[in-house]
Amino acid sequence: MPAPYIARLVFDHHHHSFCIYRKRTEEEEQELLAKGADPDVLRSVENLVGAISFRSFPERNFIEIAFCAVHTEKRSTGVGRLMMALLKEHLKHIAREDEASGVDPKFVIKNILTYADNFAVGYFQKQGFFKRLTMDTDRHEGRIKHYDEAVLMQCDLYDHVDYLHVGTHLKVCRALILSRAGVSPISHSGESGELAVAHRQAVVDGLVTARPEMVPEMDEARLERVRQVSAALLDELTTGENGEMYRDLICPPSELPDGGQFPPGLQDTVWLGLIRERAHAGYYRTRIMLESDCTRFKDYTTFYREWMRNRPDRTPEHERYAIDAAQKLIERVRALDFDSEDGPATIND
Repeated sequence: MPAPYIARLVFDHHHHSFCIYRKRTEEEEQELLAKGADPDVLRSVENLVGAISFRSFPERNFIEIAFCAVHTEKRSTGVGRLMMALLKEHLKHIAREDEASGVDPKFVIKNILTYADNFAVGYFQKQGFFKRLTMDTDRHEGRIKHYDEAVLMQCDLYDHVDYLHVGTHLKVCRALILSRAGVSPISHSGESGELAVAHRQAVVDGLVTARPEMVPEMDEARLERVRQVSAALLDELTTGENGEMYRDLICPPSELPDGGQFPPGLQDTVWLGLIRERAHAGYYRTRIMLESDCTRFKDYTTFYREWMRNRPDRTPEHERYAIDAAQKLIERVRALDFDSEDGPATIND
């Protein structure tokens, strides 16, 4: 977007901006002071790492996010997640203050809307946004900006959710469920196919004992059909011409040339070779499970593109291949035919 357009919206009196600054180290501050910087303005735009600009429509109970940006060097480090969580808590705080001061509750913010381009959809989905709008169209029609080649997404606000500590609460819930199932609460991200299947089966066995109603009965023939179809698709995408094209995406980062490590925020993800192993081992019981791993594979392509930018043999095709691989895999999974002669091969699909 052109800079004048961005400036006009950001400085519009109807819009508010929510910013995150990085605290400078003592060495950095001393260096700036030595250069003659004003101590009162040390927190300048130079250490701005992220910002959100939004417009409130209190009479319609929603806000519109106009811009959401994170500094390139701080992406995939959790800054975007923190920034969105702080915004949600800020909106909740305003609602509580209004309620205490006797403001009509119909002016409380209940939803967040934004237009996300193709590269931002994944980020917003992780922050609780979804493409299927449940708001009445007349609440936002004619009031928000519309953009071409972008997706309108919605996020609902819940007063009882502590958005700053969602991750901690989920870990506690997961540990509680696994402990009641008699399984050690360990992380299984990056497990090989057989190990992941063993861990999942231990959870299922524990739940069968503790809460049998939570584990539906699965037909072995259907499970085998899911395994065969999933494995065939992954073999097709990781062998032959495709295997050569996506060879770097098949292996974990530690096996890439010169090695590599996931940056913070991308630890719990999977790569193409791991999905193939899990498919052959029968890890995936439903299409939803397979599609979930394929969506997480898009995070790996993010890591891969960042890794390739620092390599001398980088070509424009590498980034395009990474994006194409993730999108192609998701589309193919959604189009898989899991039907057998006995009926659907999955349940709750």
